[in-house]
Amino acid sequence: MNDIDFNTIFGLSSNIKTISVSLFSSYVFAFVLSGFVLLLAMVATIVLTVQKTFVSKTQNFYAQLMTDYNSSLISYK
Repeated sequence: MNDIDFNTIFGLSSNIKTISVSLFSSYVFAFVLSGFVLLLAMVATIVLTVQKTFVSKTQNFYAQLMTDYNSSLISYK
């Protein structure tokens, strides 16, 4: 079966192949470390933005209606 090598047809073998070989052979530790740092940053961002509890801010209208306003207000005469 004839294998077609598109890298040599389009002339892309020099740049792409050089970058990929150097990235996955010479700089593999830096590549994995940078991926781990990005993953850690993404998880930290999610943890910091997610609220753990939902605070419901509602009014207790029954307690407001039943308060004695004569004793709660201070009048200065």
